[in-house]
Amino acid sequence: MTTAVEGKTTDTFPEKSTLGQRLMSVDALRGFDMFWIIGADSLVYALHRMRENKTTNFLAYELDHADWEGFHFYDLIFPLFVFIMGVSLVFSLTKTIQNHGRPQAVKRVFIRSILLFALGIIYSGGFSHAWPDIRLMGVLNRIALAYFFGGMLFCFCKPRTLVAICVSLLLGYWALLAFTPIRNIQLERSNLAQLAEQAGDSDTATLFSQPGVIRPGNPAWLATEKMFYSTTNHIAGKDAVATNIIVSDAVTNYVASKY
Repeated sequence: MTTAVEGKTTDTFPEKSTLGQRLMSVDALRGFDMFWIIGADSLVYALHRMRENKTTNFLAYELDHADWEGFHFYDLIFPLFVFIMGVSLVFSLTKTIQNHGRPQAVKRVFIRSILLFALGIIYSGGFSHAWPDIRLMGVLNRIALAYFFGGMLFCFCKPRTLVAICVSLLLGYWALLAFTPIRNIQLERSNLAQLAEQAGDSDTATLFSQPGVIRPGNPAWLATEKMFYSTTNHIAGKDAVATNIIVSDAVTNYVASKY
C-alpha cells in the first residue's frame, strides 16, 4: 500500500498475521514422536542384533514396554502423542471459534474424530473378523476418543471447569486402580505357559513357549482370553500391584502389542 508522508511517497505493508504462524516447538515435538511411531525402534533393534554392547542393550531396554509397573521410554510415545494433540487443539479450535464460530469448531471435532476412529478400525483389519473379534479400541481409536472429548470440553467449558474435570478424572482413575477388584492373573508368556502346564494342558503351554505374534483370533490369543476369563480369584488395591491392570480389553491389547 502506498501512502504520502510530508510530500514523500512510501510503501507500507500490513503486519504479518500471527494466525497463520505455527508453533515450531510443537511441530518439532510432533516430528520427534512420529519418528518413533513410524518405526525408528526397528532400526535400534536391528543395530542391537548386529552388534550387542552396553549402548544397544540400554536402547533396546528403553524401547520395550515395562512389564507391569514403572515405565520405559517406549511407554511414553503414545501418551506424548495424546499430549501434543491436546496442545494443538487449543490453538486450532481457538482459531476456528474466532474466525467461524463455535458450531463450526464442533463440526470439525466431530468429523475428525469419526474419520480417525474409522481409520483405526480399518488399520486393525476392518470387518474381516466376525463380532466380537473386531478390534474397536486400537491406538488410533483411542486417540479419536481423546480428541473428541477433549475438543468438546474445550469448546464448551471454561478454564476453571476444565481444571475441575481434570482433577476429577485423575481422582476417579486412582479410585479405580485402588478399589476395583481385578482377576489375579499375569498375562505374560512365561506365566501363562506355567499355568497351562499346571492345569495339564501341554498344547496350550506350547503356544506360549514358542515365539510368534499374538493377534486377535489366533490360537494363542483365544487361549489367553480363555485363561483370563476363567480366573475366579480377584484382588484389589495394594495386593494387585504388578499383577494386572483394570480393563480386560486393555489387558488383551497390551499382550498383542508386546508380543
